[in-house]
Amino acid sequence: MKQIWELKAWIIPLLVLALGFAFWPAFAGPSTEINPTDRMSENIDYATRIEDTAHSSGDTGIMSLFVRSDSLAALAGTEGDYAPGQVNANGAVYTADVNSAAIQTAVEGAEDELDGTTTDGPLAAIKNAMVPVTPANYSRAAINITSGAGSTTEIVAADAGGTDSIYIVQLCVTTDTQSNITVITDTAGGATPLSGDMHFAQQGGMAPAPLTLGSFKGTADKNIGLKSSAAADLDGWVVYYYAP
Repeated sequence: MKQIWELKAWIIPLLVLALGFAFWPAFAGPSTEINPTDRMSENIDYATRIEDTAHSSGDTGIMSLFVRSDSLAALAGTEGDYAPGQVNANGAVYTADVNSAAIQTAVEGAEDELDGTTTDGPLAAIKNAMVPVTPANYSRAAINITSGAGSTTEIVAADAGGTDSIYIVQLCVTTDTQSNITVITDTAGGATPLSGDMHFAQQGGMAPAPLTLGSFKGTADKNIGLKSSAAADLDGWVVYYYAP
């Protein structure tokens, strides 16, 4: 009987304890436990910004890490692998232009020319393409044309070497009758206008100041002429030179 009584004495406290655990949430109110997923979502929302949102002091964000590489080298072994950005010793971010290799080659070639290492580089190509424009390069020809209506007459022949263009430094022309005059290159072929139709009154003309680099440039290996809209006597002169 004593053992049975001792067992009953333990059953009641155990039942009370079990009931307490069962009904505890109802008495304690809502749980304050934080869901890790919710916390992560809150952190992401706190660190991100909406597009075009204005900056304000104290904004937080996720730091992008860059690697200092005094000598730029690949940090990923295979194409398609993730890799960090890289900066040089001054903290500048390395970037590449699609033409960077060609630009670097040209710059290095120019540097070699400037320090005397070579004489055949990009600067030499530019220098060789340039023609010193001085009066010693100029030629002068008289203009004395009896032109039919709508006809074109050559005033400067094409380069005898067959490569250079004609540059007209000065064109002076007069007409004995009212006419529209146009400067033309390649008179026997494409007849490309180098000017608009210039309107001249009877006994009119023009005598502009010389332009060192040329008022007109003809097509390479082609002549230059004058086209008159009316039958007229055209007189004057032309100063020119040949160059690429």
